[in-house]
Formats: sequence, C-alpha cells, structure tokens
Amino acid sequence: MDLKQMKRISIIWGVLLLLIVIGLTIVGFVYKSKASSYKQLENDLVSVTEKYVEAKFLYPSENQSINIYLSELQEDGYIESLKKDNDECDGYVKLYHDGFAYQFKGYITCPKYTTQGYEKLGR
Repeated sequence: MDLKQMKRISIIWGVLLLLIVIGLTIVGFVYKSKASSYKQLENDLVSVTEKYVEAKFLYPSENQSINIYLSELQEDGYIESLKKDNDECDGYVKLYHDGFAYQFKGYITCPKYTTQGYEKLGR
C-alpha cells in the first residue's frame, strides 16, 4: 500500500468517526430533551407531595421511609392527574429521613418513560 492510499483510508476513517460522534451527540440531545419533560413531571409530583405531607404531618422516623401514591394525592384533591402528551402516568414519592433531613424522591411510569428505580409496589 502506498502513501496515497493510506492517506485516503485515513481520511475516510476520520470522516466516519466524525459522523458517528455527531450522530451520537444528536441522539443524546434528543433523549435529554424528552427526559427533561418527564423529570418536570417528577418534580411536580414531589412538589404536590411536600404540601400533602406538611398538611397531614406524615413524616417518617429516622431510617424509615413511606411511599405516597398519586392515587392518595388525587383522592385528597392535591392533584387531578399526571399527564404527558395525553398519556396518563402513575407514580409515587418515596419520603425518607436520611439522618439530617427529609428527602423526597419522585418516581413515575408512563407509556413511554419510567423513572430509573421505579418499583411496581403493591398498595
């Protein structure tokens, strides 16, 4: 193989690698954009739950946790529904005391998205 062929092959590989990097970057941005709207749903659920917990005074003891389900919040009129693009979502908020403060972590499941760590819990 002469120098001219090696240079041509190097250019082709360089262009291919550049296209792969650009493609993966675009896919990453699209995924992040879609996931951010679902993250907003999680944050909305947490915000409503904070008000619910404060009104009901439902704080767990240290090293314990409680789950507050969307259905509980709906029954008490704190939220009507949890929707994303006409898709009905379900979820819960895990409330626990980590030794320093109370922590709220929202988990949702929708037809096109489920929070990492979401557990289908029996109620």
